Amino acid sequence: MTTYRNRRNKIINSGPLTESNGCMMRCSPIALIENFQRRRDISLCGRDITNPALICKLANIIYIEILHNFLYKKECDVPKIISSLRQEENNFLIDQFIVLWNESQQPNWNTRVISGKDKGWIMHALYCAFVAVTFDQSFISFMKLLVEMGGDTDTNR
Repeated sequence: MTTYRNRRNKIINSGPLTESNGCMMRCSPIALIENFQRRRDISLCGRDITNPALICKLANIIYIEILHNFLYKKECDVPKIISSLRQEENNFLIDQFIVLWNESQQPNWNTRVISGKDKGWIMHALYCAFVAVTFDQSFISFMKLLVEMGGDTDTNR
């Protein structure tokens, strides 16, 4: 635990907090937990270790709930998941997630800058998850679309 605590302190004290998508990849198995509050509590612990930025916290919660709903074949109402965070968190960020959701309903991969300094940004990864929720073709078609989009595999997972 000391190693993680030292890493977290280094991240917090080194300047602006990272908004990378690594925490989303690490939190994916949390979607298997059936209890909502337990999922949320555990996702926050994992995010706090490596990506303590608020945007990462909220993106993780949304992503985990999307995965959970699909794994357990529940209805996946993404705007409702996002709006449920409005009571407890920064409304400006919640509005950004709503805008991202709306953009994902008519995806335009040409307008997403996923290279350079924005490579690996958590909002790009969440955008891909949003598109996947409503993609009306096969899983293989969606994977081909992501590969053709370019970028790194972390962002386009």
